[in-house]
Amino acid sequence: MSHRVHSVNEMICREITPKLNPDIMRGLATVMLKGSTEYIDAVARRNFHGCVPGVEYLGYELCTPEEEFRERTKMKTNRRQYDYAPSDLYMIKLKLGMWVGGRLEPFKPKYIELPFCRDGSLINLGGTLSHIKMVLTNKVISPGNRLLFVRMLGTRKNFFRNGYSIKVDGETKTTFVVHSAIYDAKTSAKKAAPGTLTTKAVSVMTHYLLIRYGYTEMFKKYLGHVPVIGTAQEITEEKFPASDWVIVSTAHTHIKPAGVVESLYEPTNIKMAVRRDKWNQQTISLVSELFYIIDHFPSHVTVEDMDNTNNWIRLLGFILVGGQYTIGRIFSQMTEHLTSLDDFVDEFAIDKLSEKGYEVRDFYDLAAMLSMRFPDLLAENDRAGNIYEKYYDVMYHVMRHVTYALTKARYAMQHAAKRKRPAQDETGNGGLFTNLEQVLSRKLNSGAIFKLQGDNTVLEPVSYSADLWYPRITSKVSEQEKVNGAKSSGRRGMSEADYLDVSQIEGGSLLFLPKGNPVPTANGNPYMRIDLKTGSIIPNPELAGLLAETKSKLDDK
Repeated sequence: MSHRVHSVNEMICREITPKLNPDIMRGLATVMLKGSTEYIDAVARRNFHGCVPGVEYLGYELCTPEEEFRERTKMKTNRRQYDYAPSDLYMIKLKLGMWVGGRLEPFKPKYIELPFCRDGSLINLGGTLSHIKMVLTNKVISPGNRLLFVRMLGTRKNFFRNGYSIKVDGETKTTFVVHSAIYDAKTSAKKAAPGTLTTKAVSVMTHYLLIRYGYTEMFKKYLGHVPVIGTAQEITEEKFPASDWVIVSTAHTHIKPAGVVESLYEPTNIKMAVRRDKWNQQTISLVSELFYIIDHFPSHVTVEDMDNTNNWIRLLGFILVGGQYTIGRIFSQMTEHLTSLDDFVDEFAIDKLSEKGYEVRDFYDLAAMLSMRFPDLLAENDRAGNIYEKYYDVMYHVMRHVTYALTKARYAMQHAAKRKRPAQDETGNGGLFTNLEQVLSRKLNSGAIFKLQGDNTVLEPVSYSADLWYPRITSKVSEQEKVNGAKSSGRRGMSEADYLDVSQIEGGSLLFLPKGNPVPTANGNPYMRIDLKTGSIIPNPELAGLLAETKSKLDDK
């Protein structure tokens, strides 16, 4: 009888006790890093396929033990060396080729070392046993203190907004413009030679949209209407009555903008008329940034120039590289810069933005969204503690040094291809083919993954001897805020991301909180459900009522 009661009690306990998530207990990195080969294959294909005319990415192969040994012991500075320190790595070879004389000639394969993860998110690198922490991160766009941080595979940028004044129906209104240092060239306007600085203006997002589409198509595509633009004699209250139209003009009729270098300044006479029912935040953003450009170059922008994309390219060159170059050199540098933007937004970012409901296909869609929705995106900082809007990431942060090496190799190949050379010379030993092969050999280091050593935001040495991984190893979470910037250790100040939110009940944990960071998001909840494909938390519908009740109580505080 007692045995039967014991069996019934055990069955009841199993039914009412929440089920632990085996992927969390075992280690999320152990599960997610299984797709590392396919991830790097996708990154390599995106970087190399068509990066130079005639170049193709042909895929990858797993290396045999003999190939790994031969690559790791190859001659370097007249010596062969082998590192006996154990590392949990395996090697693949990337295959690229180039069309030469109607034939696809293969480059020498490029070898890349990739990590594999043991149970418990454990990994050995250079003889040091460490565990990989989960990273709680925003989906591409992270709101901060008056800025937006945007993370892509190949780059990471901060986008800022500055206040700017325009006249609306004759009254000066303060709006804002969104800008970022998208241009990464070593010689920028801020480093221009003395006396050659053309302007101190910044590159606003609308400037890139004007270059891509021109005035008319830009407004059609992103707003669905085109404001009337003309001179002060053409845009008048008689022709555009205030009951139906908003008339916008420059606010810098007496004082030049701060970014104008020239001592003599004559304000523009351009005005715009916008239908009153179309005057909203999105329209205000594009119009304000347009006047920002016009006000800094009033003598270079006329009504007839609005759809002249070459003129907008020239003005962007004045902003980014100054006046130390000829117009031809400026156009050459700007063409290279604009071409590089075609790869700014990657497929991974497109998918993550789609999960948030944003339809972004390229850099220009992203620029338009950031310009027109900056206040809304920044307002998400008020919900920074809501981890339902974030996701757990391992792959990007573990592989970022490898992806960075692939991206730098692509840029080096593109730079080498700018020099006019035949695919091969008469002997077949020179030319562009050989040059690109040498660039790949120099720039693509097979051991880029070792740069992960010492990165204590993602990797932490194991100093724990118990058998159960969860309390001290697989529960650990790094927050994106810390990963993106800080190298400091110990206690840190609280931020909006630390505000309590009901989502932290399901996604966080109050167990084993570190003294320097006593917040629920410091540890992952062993019961939470995670979509392993996206890293997003799947809310438990059985907890919806309880969480809603708790949220109402928190909101009242």
